[in-house]
Amino acid sequence: MKDNLKILRKEHLKISQQEMAEKLNITQSAYAYCETGKTKITERIIADICREFNVRKEWLETGEEPIFKGLTEEEELEMQLKNALKGKSESLIQQLMCIAQMNAAELKILLNAGLQIHEFYKNEEFKKKVNEKM
Repeated sequence: MKDNLKILRKEHLKISQQEMAEKLNITQSAYAYCETGKTKITERIIADICREFNVRKEWLETGEEPIFKGLTEEEELEMQLKNALKGKSESLIQQLMCIAQMNAAELKILLNAGLQIHEFYKNEEFKKKVNEKM
């Protein structure tokens, strides 16, 4: 279970031990002992983790997928993005969600558009017009 706890915190939630401990209302050292296996993870902590982070108890105990309870693939991706981009604007997160859901053809169009804008921006006259509008 300790390995799954560490995977959850580092790879999926992308938060520190201190942040995890705060969410669980325990000290950072108490949490660290759980994650390293120095102390047994109590039923209360397991319940708190499952409730606070929408984690399936079965995954926490056995590693049996899926990790999160009742989340669609899109909701899980959004949760991971929000954790990875903590403190960033909601608009940026939504834009990245749109990009993440694009298929290969749509991504190619977006990439080509970005490259064309980059090339145009190298042109001093274009750069001047863009700066005037901002």
